[in-house]
Amino acid sequence: MLNLENSLVRNNEHISFNRQRIAELIENSGVLESRISQAKAKLIQDEEKLRKVRDEYASLKQDMEGKQIVLSQKEEEINKLGLCIKGSLEIISKS
Repeated sequence: MLNLENSLVRNNEHISFNRQRIAELIENSGVLESRISQAKAKLIQDEEKLRKVRDEYASLKQDMEGKQIVLSQKEEEINKLGLCIKGSLEIISKS
């Protein structure tokens, strides 16, 4: 009989401990869900920042490519002018 009572007391203690542990886990799950929500919100913000940076990079790249083309054209013009000046100087020197 005493053995049975001891068993009941131990079982009740285990049940009480398990109920406390379940309550702690439920409380922790709320904290974890909050952290997950915060992380998701931060991820959305970071993705938006990344998109803006990518857009700005693409715009700068396109602008640089356009300026490179203009620079190449100006270099060609300068080279042509140089050749014209050289030719003119040769003609003048021969005269």
